[in-house]
Amino acid sequence: MSKDISKWFPTAKPGEIHVYHTGFLAMDNPVIGRDARQLAAKGQVCLIQRRLTKNRFEYLAVKMATPNPDLTWPQWPISSHDFHKPELEVIQ
Repeated sequence: MSKDISKWFPTAKPGEIHVYHTGFLAMDNPVIGRDARQLAAKGQVCLIQRRLTKNRFEYLAVKMATPNPDLTWPQWPISSHDFHKPELEVIQ
């Protein structure tokens, strides 16, 4: 299921949440998340996913109060090498 984020965004208030897809985006049509990723790259929304079942998620966009592209993810595609992996502290 896909919901048009481009219709929601212009009238949404800051902090408002939009479910732009329900399913498994990695296996579904990759074009579905394109508009959401473009808004996120501009810092206009924050993208979140919530697991519903093993392979089913809700993909959410939260409208930002003030667009801030400095808070966005790196440009796609990214790899696991782009993430900082902190050392774990062993507690005895």
